[in-house]
Amino acid sequence: MTEKTEVTEVQDTLLHFLAESPKKDKWFSFLVGNIINVRPNLVGHLNRRKQSSLYVAIKQQNKQYLEGLRVVAKNFVKRPDLQQAIRESLQSECVRGGADTFLHEAMSSQSVPLSDKKLLISITPLDGFCSIDSNGLTPIHHAVAYENCFIDQDQEEPSKGWRQCQRENASSRSYPSDERPPERDTETNRATKGLPKRPSKEVTLEVAIPERPSVQYQANITERRTTTAIPGGLLKRSSTLHPDEMENVVDGAENPKEDTEWDEIAERDQVADRVRDHLKLWYLRRKTPKEVVRHLKGRGTKHNTFWFDYGPSPAKGYTLTSKEFRKNFIDIALEPILKYVAFPEMSINLNMSEDEALRDKRNVIGRNDMVFFFNWLRERKVKQVLNVCVEDLNNPHPDEAIEEALEGFKVEGLDWKKMDLCPDCIVRVGGSIQTLHLQWSGNNVALRAWSAPEGLAKLPALKNLIIHRRKKTDSPEREQYNENAFECHFQTSWNSRNLEGNGKDPTKKTMPKIKWQPNYIPNTTGATGEDLAGSTGQGIHDTDAWIKSLEMFRSRFPRPRDLPSSLSGKGLEGPIVVGLIDDGVNTGHPDLTTYKFTGTSFHEYDDDQKIRPFWDSTAGHGTVMARMIHRIAPNVRLHVCRLQTHFSENETDVKIDPQSAVDAIHDCINSGVHVISISWTIPPPESQSLRKEFSDAITEAIQRDILVFCSVSDQGKRADDTYPLNCGSSGIFRIGAAKASGEIWGNVGEPDKLDFAFPGYEVMTKDPAISGAIEKFTAHTGSSVATAIASGFAALIMEWIRVGCVYELENSEDPRLDISDWEKIHQRDGMAAAFRSIRAKTRSDGKFIAVEKVFMDYAKELEGQDRDGKARHLSKLAQQLL
Repeated sequence: MTEKTEVTEVQDTLLHFLAESPKKDKWFSFLVGNIINVRPNLVGHLNRRKQSSLYVAIKQQNKQYLEGLRVVAKNFVKRPDLQQAIRESLQSECVRGGADTFLHEAMSSQSVPLSDKKLLISITPLDGFCSIDSNGLTPIHHAVAYENCFIDQDQEEPSKGWRQCQRENASSRSYPSDERPPERDTETNRATKGLPKRPSKEVTLEVAIPERPSVQYQANITERRTTTAIPGGLLKRSSTLHPDEMENVVDGAENPKEDTEWDEIAERDQVADRVRDHLKLWYLRRKTPKEVVRHLKGRGTKHNTFWFDYGPSPAKGYTLTSKEFRKNFIDIALEPILKYVAFPEMSINLNMSEDEALRDKRNVIGRNDMVFFFNWLRERKVKQVLNVCVEDLNNPHPDEAIEEALEGFKVEGLDWKKMDLCPDCIVRVGGSIQTLHLQWSGNNVALRAWSAPEGLAKLPALKNLIIHRRKKTDSPEREQYNENAFECHFQTSWNSRNLEGNGKDPTKKTMPKIKWQPNYIPNTTGATGEDLAGSTGQGIHDTDAWIKSLEMFRSRFPRPRDLPSSLSGKGLEGPIVVGLIDDGVNTGHPDLTTYKFTGTSFHEYDDDQKIRPFWDSTAGHGTVMARMIHRIAPNVRLHVCRLQTHFSENETDVKIDPQSAVDAIHDCINSGVHVISISWTIPPPESQSLRKEFSDAITEAIQRDILVFCSVSDQGKRADDTYPLNCGSSGIFRIGAAKASGEIWGNVGEPDKLDFAFPGYEVMTKDPAISGAIEKFTAHTGSSVATAIASGFAALIMEWIRVGCVYELENSEDPRLDISDWEKIHQRDGMAAAFRSIRAKTRSDGKFIAVEKVFMDYAKELEGQDRDGKARHLSKLAQQLL
């Protein structure tokens, strides 16, 4: 190859070929280095896929290519023009935008050594550092992502960075290493670095190792090792070995190199954990909950919750039991560090044996409901709660109960709404408090106690003090005088207690900011939860033949069991997941106690600093939809996405924020749902960009083989331009309400454009509780119920096909149902064909699917059979369906 040889713009070069086909021969890296030395412009030349050979080499983990580049780099000092030529050749890749560059790939890769990353940085054009990839991230974002922090960073002093962080914020702590994201595979790292593989569990080997300066940071390094102190300044490390590996074991004292390698890995892992925790704390302290989820909810924390907000108080006159509470939230996975915890005014009936000690203590100190709830957080491995908000104005907790509840959580923001909270109580729990909310009754005695030297001045970290005026007890002039006197006394107390330095040059800690907040409301937080009266399953009439036939059919299904190991990895794992996008679901409703829930809420409040939980419903609409799905498909899992909603000006109708709907669709996609149920409509968004986002989100869901069911508008027979029904995607199911006779309900908009009709009108009108919840949603009545029923029906069919496929693949050499059938039912055309097949069996015309006789007959055929018999018969019926 000569200097005069020309390369066309989209042609693969020899370097591309070498990058894609790595060889372990010594000549390979020599060849790469020589080519780069002669033709440095080829390093950044883009092929037809717009990729440089350097990008391809990093993507393919081609170590020989990078070795050749390292050989060339040794001449950079003598030949700066060579380095500049390589840098200029990479410019075109770095200015494309919207795609990964070689530097994106390198910084997000755990297989590229630190030395190579430094080399790549040295040849990167300036535009390369701010180039944006398809996710809107620069290479620097990837470099500092906490899941990448355990690579060989700061090798000389691995704990130095954390010590600096520790001085900056003494309240930062680590939490158990078993919370580490699963992609951090230390065994893979060992193999990559050529280090000894960590022994596996079974036989214990104990090795004494001299104490190292940084050993104080080595707690909770990994589940497979523990460290304890023994006499003589040594540490006793317990590791574990498989019996087959015992013959390869060498005493630690005779193998110092291997032991040192383990020490270095442990130190790096521990430093990475500290960095990760520090970054998490930074986000949790400074970002809104929505931003926290966007930045921190990655792989391994799919459904983990960064806060716990119980929601509104239970219904008036209803007392929650400890057993019910634990059951309702058994599927909620909490992070070890929570941004905030919020509890309403509520009581708990301690009816479980493990609550006996707390129940006995109640007779001594009085009310201790919140002690139970905070003990539950401890049971769920929560180590720190940054902010606490508790409604406690009526029948408040005694100080001792408050102290017991908050002990050890290192609370930084406290808003315990108890009138005139005792300063001694605050000080006992307030070692980390930075922001403090106080409820003031107007009594000047409270102000005097708070401002005394033994009062709030003893809070070492206090920065913000917000005092809420709850009652008007004095004239405005006297009230102002008391407030001014408080500030004067508090400043004196603060200055006298918070001197820093050695006495020669003392400096004062900054005086906390004081804000007076008028909040003159009655001392009550009356129950605001759903009134359960009349809202049990009895309200939905069991005489409805359509639903009753499906209930009988699914009740004959064989019990769910673990998938055979021979079928693992084929996508047949259960359960079926339905994504319900609505105003939340009251998961504690009596009809839903057997359901499994996951979820995400997009309903922000309190200036976007808090998120209303998905397990509560704004108007009860989502709860009704969940109940409908549950009646037909009780074995599916519901993934609830709570929308951002608000009441209209007349406070009778609930409005939906369209952006939260787009976010909810993406969340369903990322959560791996099989079906999305959207039982509402909204006017077309005003913003064209938001309309496109809506369309793109729906289209992506359909492309991922997710069945999307949307409700039509019930505004009468006129043009229906509502969203998401008309967002431009043709792959959704358009569902409307029908009467029991099969006739389309008269209020359904554009009935000729319906895909299918399902029961809705009669189901709604027979239950006043359902009707009231649905009518609060503008333009939604019967078709909302029909859409939920259609979604549940689709989920039931998917479970039906899944049971049949598993049976055939496990028991037949020539299965009549296979993976292709399972994949087919995930697609819109496949499910639509199944709907039409059922409709044909009933000899019904039009859009309505009458299922009564067919499924009652199916149920009778399954009755009395054992598990295999039911599965075999379901397989046979599924073949007829497909």
